[in-house]
Amino acid sequence: TDSGNTWVIPSPGATSFTLTAGVYVASALKVRQVDAAGNVQSVGLGTNAKAIEVDTLAPNLVVTQSSITLAGDGLINLAEYNTGVTLSGTTDAGLGVKVVTGFGPEINLTADVNGAWSPVISKDNLPPNGGVTFTISSSDAAGNTATLTRTAVVETGAPNLVVTQSSTTLAGDGLINAAERDSGVTLSGTTGAGLSVKVVTGIGSDVIVTANAAGVWSATVSKDNLPSTGRVTFTISSSDASGNTAVVTRTAEVDTLAPTSIAVLALAIDSGTSNTDNITNNGLVNVSGLETGASWQYSLDSGNTWITPSTGATSFTLTSGSYAANTLKVRQVDAAGNVQITNLGTN
Repeated sequence: TDSGNTWVIPSPGATSFTLTAGVYVASALKVRQVDAAGNVQSVGLGTNAKAIEVDTLAPNLVVTQSSITLAGDGLINLAEYNTGVTLSGTTDAGLGVKVVTGFGPEINLTADVNGAWSPVISKDNLPPNGGVTFTISSSDAAGNTATLTRTAVVETGAPNLVVTQSSTTLAGDGLINAAERDSGVTLSGTTGAGLSVKVVTGIGSDVIVTANAAGVWSATVSKDNLPSTGRVTFTISSSDASGNTAVVTRTAEVDTLAPTSIAVLALAIDSGTSNTDNITNNGLVNVSGLETGASWQYSLDSGNTWITPSTGATSFTLTSGSYAANTLKVRQVDAAGNVQITNLGTN
């Protein structure tokens, strides 16, 4: 190995020898054979017309991401699956790096002059769901190969978020009246067990609750999250551990204003000697001035109990007897459920 200055005798019967790691200049490697008569013939290594390097060290391959930080948390959600997953690291300058997942073609790239490399693993190289192993390798000119592996879980399905209330049944009828706004509106449903559910209205802070072990959740949206009047959209979302998010929306109308039309109650006839003494032989009471679309009821006991007249009625009839002042009342209820109460004008 030193151009014939020294010679090494191999073991009997050997037909080869092994070079240690290092660089051997041109023509440094020689073999000589000596026949039985002592004649010598020396030959140079055929491939040693130029220097030879023996390199037994694999490249210094580093992968920045661990299995638990790949894609941020080791879980590849739908958005990450669609945009691709980045792997990065270093190896020896200018060496090739290969990434194999068992899905799609191999990914091959070359490290830059600093040894840095960074491929994006597209969804063509990923399963739609389940575990995936990334095998990353880098080989040098001598054929030494360094190999590292990383694993992750692909989960592209969003939670099965269900909202029990529809837009037409929220708050009972899709209309939130003053009383319902004051007490808060309830939304409920199911999602994955233990997952969080967020309700956003664009007013006030987010409402966040956690589903129980059966996936059941229920959130009360207070008046701080509701407009005083007008349409409101409830955006309900639930995210799993991988970051997949399911979103459902509901809308409702907030109407907190009592009927603006004032109901008018009056005896149809105040018979007898005086037409202003509230003494009559005809108990018919006419009701007028109701707000369009409002329903109405009347009370004979100062509002303790309420009687619903027949559909389309515009009057009710008092039975014989005396009715103390302010005992006769009519209340009208608008479409949202807001209430306005009026006493009989002559009571």
